[in-house]
Amino acid sequence: MCMIRSIGLFCVLCLLSLLTSCHTTSPADQDLPPYNPNVEAFTTGKISRYSPVYLIFNQEIPADRLKADRLGKLVRLKPDVPGRWAFENNRTLVFKPEKGFERNTSYQVNADLSEWFEAEGKDKRFAFGFTTLPLALRGNLESMDINKKNENGYDLTAVLFTPDKESPGTVESLVDFSEKVDATWQHSPDGKKHEVALTNVPAGMEGERTLRLSVSSNKLGVEKADVVTVNIPDQNDFSVYDVVYVSEPECYVEVAFTKLLDSAQDMRGLAFIAGNTSETVNVDGNKLRLYPDADLREKGAMNIHLNQGIRSKSGLNLKEAVVRQVVANEQKPNVRFIGKGVIIPQSTQLSVPFQAIYLRGVTVSVIKILEQNIGQFLQSNNLDESGELMRVGRLIARKTIFLDEEGLDLSRWNTFAVDLKRLIEPEPGAIYRLELSFDRPLSVYPCGNDTVVLSKEQILASDEIRFKEESARFDEGGYYYYRQYDWSDYNWEKRSDPCSDSYYFNKVEGKNVLATNLGLVAMLGQDNDMTVLVHNIQNTEPERGVTVTAYNYQHQALASGTTNDKGQVRLDLSSGRPFYLIASQGTQRSYLRVDNGSALSLSSFDVSGEVVQKGIKGFIYGERGVWRPGDTLHLGFMLNDRAKQLPAEHPVVMELYNPLGQMYARKTQTRGELGLYVFDFVTEADAPTGAWNVKAQVGGVSFSKRLRIESIKPNRLKIALSMPEKTLLRGEPMDARLHVEWLQGAIARNLKYDIQGTFIATPTTFEGYKGFYFDDPSRVFNTEESKLISGVTNERGDATVQARFELGSTAPGMLLANLVTRVYEESGDFSIDADRMLYSPYRRYAGIKSPQKDKEQLNTGTNYTYEVASVDYLGKPQANTELDVKVYKVYWHWWWDSNSSGLANYVSDSYNKPVKTFAVRTDGDGRGTFQLSFPDKEWGTYFISVKDKESKHSTGVMSYFDWPYNEGRRNTDGSESATMLSFKTDKDSYTPGEKMVVTFPSTKGSRAIISIENGVRVLSLTEHTCEDKQTTVRLDVTKDMQPNAYVYITLLQPHGITKNDLPIRLYGVVPFTVTSPESHLTPVIQSPAELKPDASYTISVSEKNGKEMAYTLAIVDEGLLDLTRFRTPEPWKAFNAREALGVNTWDLYNYVVGAYGGRIEQLFSIGGDDALNKGPKAIVNRFKPVVRFDGPFLLKKGKTARHTYQMPNYNGRVKIMVVAGNGEAYGHADKSVMVRKPVMLLGTLPRVIGVGEEMVVPATVFATEDGVGAVNVSIACSSNMEVVGEATRSLSFERKGDQQASFRIRVKKNPGIGKVTITATGKGDKSVYETELEIRTVRRPQVKVTAATLEAGKSWKETVAMPGATGTNQLTLEVSDIAPVNVSSRLSYLLGYPHGCLEQITSKGFPQLYISSFTDLPLQQAKSTEEAVKEVIRRLRSYQTVDGAFAYWPGGTSSNGWGTVYATHFLLEASKKGYLVPEAMKQSVLNNLRRVARNWKPVTSYYKDSEEATQAYRLYVLALAGSPEMGAMNRLKEMKDLTSMSRWSLASAYALVGREDVAQDLISKTTALPSGYSEYDETFGSDVRDQSIQLMTLCLLDKGKEAATLVEELSKQLSSDDWLSTQSTAFALVALSDYLAKYRVDGAMDFTYACGGKDGQVKTDKNIWSETLLDKAGTSASVELKNTGKSTLFARIITEGIPEQGEEKAYANGVSLAVSYVDLNGSPVNVAQLEQGTNFSAVVTVKNPSARGYNNLVLSEIFPAGWEILNTRFLNESVTDSLSAGVNYQDIRDDRVYSYIDRLPAGSQVTVKINLCAVYPGRFYLPPVYCEAMYDYLIRANTAGQEVTVFLSLIHI
Repeated sequence: MCMIRSIGLFCVLCLLSLLTSCHTTSPADQDLPPYNPNVEAFTTGKISRYSPVYLIFNQEIPADRLKADRLGKLVRLKPDVPGRWAFENNRTLVFKPEKGFERNTSYQVNADLSEWFEAEGKDKRFAFGFTTLPLALRGNLESMDINKKNENGYDLTAVLFTPDKESPGTVESLVDFSEKVDATWQHSPDGKKHEVALTNVPAGMEGERTLRLSVSSNKLGVEKADVVTVNIPDQNDFSVYDVVYVSEPECYVEVAFTKLLDSAQDMRGLAFIAGNTSETVNVDGNKLRLYPDADLREKGAMNIHLNQGIRSKSGLNLKEAVVRQVVANEQKPNVRFIGKGVIIPQSTQLSVPFQAIYLRGVTVSVIKILEQNIGQFLQSNNLDESGELMRVGRLIARKTIFLDEEGLDLSRWNTFAVDLKRLIEPEPGAIYRLELSFDRPLSVYPCGNDTVVLSKEQILASDEIRFKEESARFDEGGYYYYRQYDWSDYNWEKRSDPCSDSYYFNKVEGKNVLATNLGLVAMLGQDNDMTVLVHNIQNTEPERGVTVTAYNYQHQALASGTTNDKGQVRLDLSSGRPFYLIASQGTQRSYLRVDNGSALSLSSFDVSGEVVQKGIKGFIYGERGVWRPGDTLHLGFMLNDRAKQLPAEHPVVMELYNPLGQMYARKTQTRGELGLYVFDFVTEADAPTGAWNVKAQVGGVSFSKRLRIESIKPNRLKIALSMPEKTLLRGEPMDARLHVEWLQGAIARNLKYDIQGTFIATPTTFEGYKGFYFDDPSRVFNTEESKLISGVTNERGDATVQARFELGSTAPGMLLANLVTRVYEESGDFSIDADRMLYSPYRRYAGIKSPQKDKEQLNTGTNYTYEVASVDYLGKPQANTELDVKVYKVYWHWWWDSNSSGLANYVSDSYNKPVKTFAVRTDGDGRGTFQLSFPDKEWGTYFISVKDKESKHSTGVMSYFDWPYNEGRRNTDGSESATMLSFKTDKDSYTPGEKMVVTFPSTKGSRAIISIENGVRVLSLTEHTCEDKQTTVRLDVTKDMQPNAYVYITLLQPHGITKNDLPIRLYGVVPFTVTSPESHLTPVIQSPAELKPDASYTISVSEKNGKEMAYTLAIVDEGLLDLTRFRTPEPWKAFNAREALGVNTWDLYNYVVGAYGGRIEQLFSIGGDDALNKGPKAIVNRFKPVVRFDGPFLLKKGKTARHTYQMPNYNGRVKIMVVAGNGEAYGHADKSVMVRKPVMLLGTLPRVIGVGEEMVVPATVFATEDGVGAVNVSIACSSNMEVVGEATRSLSFERKGDQQASFRIRVKKNPGIGKVTITATGKGDKSVYETELEIRTVRRPQVKVTAATLEAGKSWKETVAMPGATGTNQLTLEVSDIAPVNVSSRLSYLLGYPHGCLEQITSKGFPQLYISSFTDLPLQQAKSTEEAVKEVIRRLRSYQTVDGAFAYWPGGTSSNGWGTVYATHFLLEASKKGYLVPEAMKQSVLNNLRRVARNWKPVTSYYKDSEEATQAYRLYVLALAGSPEMGAMNRLKEMKDLTSMSRWSLASAYALVGREDVAQDLISKTTALPSGYSEYDETFGSDVRDQSIQLMTLCLLDKGKEAATLVEELSKQLSSDDWLSTQSTAFALVALSDYLAKYRVDGAMDFTYACGGKDGQVKTDKNIWSETLLDKAGTSASVELKNTGKSTLFARIITEGIPEQGEEKAYANGVSLAVSYVDLNGSPVNVAQLEQGTNFSAVVTVKNPSARGYNNLVLSEIFPAGWEILNTRFLNESVTDSLSAGVNYQDIRDDRVYSYIDRLPAGSQVTVKINLCAVYPGRFYLPPVYCEAMYDYLIRANTAGQEVTVFLSLIHI
């Protein structure tokens, strides 16, 4: 007998040597392992502290001797460890330590065997020992990259290994860094591998330096030593850092340098592999890649040459040439499965094939996923995945099988198989995971002769104990994987060297197996009815008697049923959404996931259309296309509930969202007529402009529509621009006809017009060319504007426009032209029309269709056919066109990356020669083809360019060629086309009652499942056995297939006969339409031919065929409709629009072994919601819209309805629109009617006018018939304006036509509302034009405060001067018995602040919570306080993001740290005060704060202080919410150098949890608060804010004395005239309330006042009293006060007013403004004198010249009243408005534009361009342009204001 010392295998893998004993005699007894004849194996050597200890006997202990209670006596472990010995079975003893053994300790086990075995002498006892692993650290540098933002900084990753599992805390505390670093740790689940990432480590300043990670001094006995040392290069050193060979996912050599490389340098010849044919060098940052030829890779060793001429981005060269050798060995020991399936049909054998190379054996492990756990397994896995196995499975077998029996050549891939039948038979319904692994002893890779070869017996003996250990790990559970490696022996650099143990770590291949014959197909529409079909996989026969149960994600059974003779079962899923199905029959089970992401992909089929949700369709419509802020939106909603899902009075909710995504308003209706509902939303005059959205929700389904709100004014002219062709051609005359008339029908003669085109790229598509690309990806087109085309209409109001457009010669394809036409009245005012049409820069187009499917590769070695086409610009095929094809190899990006600008440079670069060039000529149908294939070694990305030389148009596609996947996969496995079934129907469109004939290819013995499905459900389902070659089936077309449906065929083949090499399952879908005349309604409108202004009129409505219908009626000024070319809403089109397929199909055939199919994941996006600041009421609605909207009305069968309305004083043209429906049929009708009388009048005034300005007011008079004669025109205005010169003019009309009379009006000093009335009388008729307009001032209000202190009994009297112009002043008196705080004006500042980001709206509400507790407010103000708080709570909802936090702007997606905490603080306080805070909103943000607080780590960036202050505040707010995060609090408390701000907040948190001692300690260490905040402050900080937080803390800690001094300090700030940001104001008011609530003595104020004729007596117990005594006052007032009480009173007289317009001086601090005015060619214009009709732009550049960045700036541009802002935003259809770079939101009003800039970094600038037109003659004031930081009043700039004039052009005089 011999003695085996220790099995090497085990030393490597788990440090557990297994000793098998045998008889032996040996000279030296001391080094022999212990021996006992009854013992087979035992634990020895070095083990983990957490390992069990085994003692295994070689025979079973007789059952009567197995006494567990005696174990403690018989087996002893020294030193003692908590835990117990147990019998694992009757020959195995195991000890499991409770908490683990001590580290690095030797243990001795003594066992008394005499009670179990008949033993003699010393064989009665057995002793053995083992040692636990020590705590030690090893490490290496994993990667070193250059930091993305700082090229002189490095990002390093180091990996540390511990021999045994250690906690993150232990490891992190053991590591010292030799310098300050920004470190982030990540620890592997097994606790042995610890990764630390260091970001932005600066390069050396004076030479290179060493960064060390070393062991810190510790009590754990780890010796001090360097664990990892890294050489950090000098910042001026440029050298080679590392050269490595990479073989996955592609093969290349990567050379890393210490600096970024010069990407412009051509590296070919400077960096190369000796003897390589490819010269390609790819540069990426500081790395370059070289691509070795295949033969070099096979040889192995390569020499890499790096020439001295290689340059860094900063211009340095290498000091010397470098040559390095790298080794590539392609084939290494490995194992892989063949094919992808999971399901194996049950037959005589269940064998799974695999392949191996360089291995003499593999270890097979089988994990059984227990049948009862499969639901849980499917939660996180598809059938072929293996996440979190330990929760659901058990290891049931582990065995090594040997592969070297047959004398095979093991250095090549060989194929083997494992038969699992025996394992699977006992429980066939389980899923089995088969894992193949190997370790060093199983390798036969040639490594020289130092390898110890283990015998097969040794390897097999170790299997048993390994099996026990690994099974035991399944008992511990958890996520950890059951395989464990000793990472302390792992050497990262050797991980790809098969001659090193490190190569063998974690070499595992896995595959799941399920044995079943039950094939499942499931279909589910929107009607909650699921049909499941069960067929036998082997012969496709239906299986009856199979029980199918649907479960939801939480494993609750939702429905169950048994299949009938047809193998079908229907499940009613109204109780919930299914996640998986289980089918069972006898012992067989099949499983199918039926969640959204698992449905079969339909991307290859034509199934697009409107998505029908839950069988419900909706249609939202408005009465026009654009509204003004302040208008009422009249919205109709039609509901089509085909599936009859909803009860009668079911509510419909409509929500309106503003452009920032906030909910603005919400209404609910339960009463409609036949599914027609009407909603009216009133908007505020200061509602933000832009793209709004409206959402209708009904029965859990929502519909939405975009609306436009802009500061528009209605057209007065009707503009018709028509073109002969649908498409404009470059260089050809437009040949457009322009006809203009006044809306009321008068001819618009001799009026000036201009047309401007804006061109944007649009995808080029032609009918009949599906899948072809006609756009060139290598060309980029940015928006371009054409030159202005202008002219004058003739006597008849007509013009012919012959201009040509020349732009777009470099466009990728077609462009979309937005043509905006403006026509100018003689008065200077203009009307506008927008038209969109296609513009073709080319006469002829080339197209290409690629064989490549989305995101899939093409295989090297295969021939592919590309199709090309040539069509003219109208889409007609062009025969005989010569196309040039060039194929380029592209090295720089993944093939699905869509960045095209890189491609443009690529193709034009002369270096990049095409690899193939040839010409293709199109045939008679304008089509052609060419073929491409590439050998294996030329794999990669190719750009195929096709150019039509003559027309200059080109197109192209990217194709990615790669090696085919391993041989096991037949054809191109995974591609959808492999499983696609193409078939056809005999026609495309049917009427109900017809037969449809379907023909599809098939094989004999296969089975077709044919269903007809629509947007909602499966309408019919039949099965057919198929003929050979092809099968024809006739199906019924029924009424419920309207408006369209889909034929869906699934073709199943028996598993045995896939000889035809087709997959086991093919599927296909074909759409068809069904229409019937019953679906139309034809409403008929009857009305007078012409209507009169100011008179009543009657309209009648009927249905042509007498059908019943519900309808709405709208009568709208066409001047409003024409702005957007609005068309009467067409409900029939909407409800009969093609529906998308609404049925999902799932089946498990993709997972059947030997069958394939592709899957595509889906993406969802999530939006936000809620309402905006409704602000102060607007003062004037300048353009009252002529709009009438009424309904819904119900018209009974055969009836006619009459409606009588009053027409306002309006002349022009209205459109009468009827929109009708009855739940089944739909229709619409409209009629255009003139509104006029013999004499009519239109006045023209600017939108607003400023104080002191003068304007020309032209009045246009129309005579609509001949011989009107003399007409007198007069003008009058309100007292705040005056007429200059004549107030009456007379005109004379012989024939019909129009004439103009002009007047001048000057505005006086005071802002307010002005009224102008023009009257024309003639021929016994009178016409009046009346309008109101806002008289604005652009001066900002000024505030002055006069203070007085009154001792008891004293009085005070003074005359106070007011700061503003007469009539603009107000005076507020505030009296308090505590230090004064200016409450009323500070509050009104918060409430009136016009901008609305997260912090600002929270600041609006916060102080309001407390004010009432210490201020005596007038009733009115107390009410509005409560409203303000509710409003803020409601608005905050729209700032909440998906993860619970709050965003900075509403509807935003990235959260704002400080703002989130601040908002939460407010919500908590509000709910304490009894306001209703939505629970979900509160919980979700608290969860977010908890999560963030727990995971918070200090950063070392510039934002360090902000981050830390935010964390401290976060912890305070969590403590306030009653869920303190003690761990995080303690971690923060222990941080070195906490800022004093953070200490105060943290102290408050501790005080709240009752630890005043800790709080006390924290603040006793603080220093004075720092002053001044840097740009990196993300907390909106200021000194006042910080003092307020201090005050809150002092109140919590009951430090009244210190608090009182701070209160004085704060009230000084509040009562001063100084500007404070919204946050400072709010925090200070909140902190004061805190103080007063705690230390306040009840006030007893008693005083009298007299002011401006008002007097009063006041007695109150509050501390502050305030009231506004004078409003709209003069320039001074006298105030008299008398203190009639006992305490000293503080009075403040606060006056506020608007100063007269004067010369503001230009000013700039921190930001600079450059403002210029330029014409359309960019030349400067003199705005002081502009001719009427001049088009120009204001260009403002905001620059930040300072060294720090600013946050949250607003740029305000207010324009003179005589200029119009040309806002054409509402004319474009795009979902989002294009903004200038750097601007986050833009609000365009009548006379001003606000642009919000969230961040302006140091040294950067933002430019905003606004297009303007000088329209109204007169003398105006151009106000200053302002730019200011919303949180830092000092950072602001403004230009000076100036006078400007708009003068009449000479033509008009």
